[in-house]
Amino acid sequence: MTANPKFLRTAVLTMLNQTGDYKLPEEVIQGQVTRAFPAAASDAAAKALAWLHEKGFADYEVDHMTEEKRWKITDSGKAQLSK
Repeated sequence: MTANPKFLRTAVLTMLNQTGDYKLPEEVIQGQVTRAFPAAASDAAAKALAWLHEKGFADYEVDHMTEEKRWKITDSGKAQLSK
């Protein structure tokens, strides 16, 4: 059984919310999704993050040395979780 996309997006948003101001590396998010949802497609975390970014619920910065994306929840994302 694969993870419901809405449930997966909510899980990722919750994960980002729990880190506070700390920006979570994308590879950590992907690892957590894989462990929590082993049947999810390999790109499930990337799709969830892209959707959350498109809607303005999450944002990222790129480390210029490593080119790693580091994600955090936005105020809109926090408001979405509190609904």
